[in-house]
Amino acid sequence: DIPQSLSSFLDSSSAFVVRSPSPLSSQLPSPSRPRSRWCPTQMQVSVGVCIYGPNCCKKTEKQNGGRDYNLVTTQAVADVLGGIKVTATGCQANCKRGPNLKITQRGTENKQEYTMDAEQIIDALEAATNKIGKFPQNMRLALKQKEQGNRALIKKDAKAAIRYYEDAMKNLGKGGKTQKVLGTIYANRAAAKLIAGDTTGAMDDCEMAVGRNPQSRVAWVRKGDALKLSGNPDAAEEAYEKAASLDKFRSDDVRSGAEKVGKGGPFGMGPKYQVYDLV
Repeated sequence: DIPQSLSSFLDSSSAFVVRSPSPLSSQLPSPSRPRSRWCPTQMQVSVGVCIYGPNCCKKTEKQNGGRDYNLVTTQAVADVLGGIKVTATGCQANCKRGPNLKITQRGTENKQEYTMDAEQIIDALEAATNKIGKFPQNMRLALKQKEQGNRALIKKDAKAAIRYYEDAMKNLGKGGKTQKVLGTIYANRAAAKLIAGDTTGAMDDCEMAVGRNPQSRVAWVRKGDALKLSGNPDAAEEAYEKAASLDKFRSDDVRSGAEKVGKGGPFGMGPKYQVYDLV
């Protein structure tokens, strides 16, 4: 017989209840979900760079050595800051103040910025993307030194130009976003070496330029120049054709520039190489 005290205990509301064990999965902590990140579906800022307007082209070429200098520099800055789409444009109808950048921010009207040097381009794009002071200082300095090299080369001071380009390379570093810029510096330094008569060194720089930015018209143009001055006209012609195929709009410029290489001016007098198409 069950004792009365135990019987009353089992009949009470506090009696034992047998429960099935909880599944193991319910006892484990739930995995943390990755936090969603906002990702824009389109570019925040669009920048049109005037390179086809005749007035802007002349100013840019006279100041910095090449018609596409502003375009190449703007793209380099945009690659680092992010959120910027860069396109080449024709005349922006502000020629007296040009060359121009036309900046379009989402939800705002177009804004034109007059630009003649790398620092102006950097400042304009930092402001447009609300990233004031975010552009790396070492790259800012490198772009300025590249620009100084171009201006020295315009004045036919090849030694000073090479020194500026080498300083720019040191400051630029070896990051992934710097490779295209490094390629342009090699292409420009190759021009300086050709003016100085160092065709072997120029050829080495051309290979470095093409290797870092195989889609660069200027890198292939410079390689064609080095090959032509080295006495290899067939290979030079192939390099020029490659350059022309990369930029249909500049194809005539490629061919007209190639024809002048090695001629030394009227009656064969003067230097065999004149600087052109710097970026």
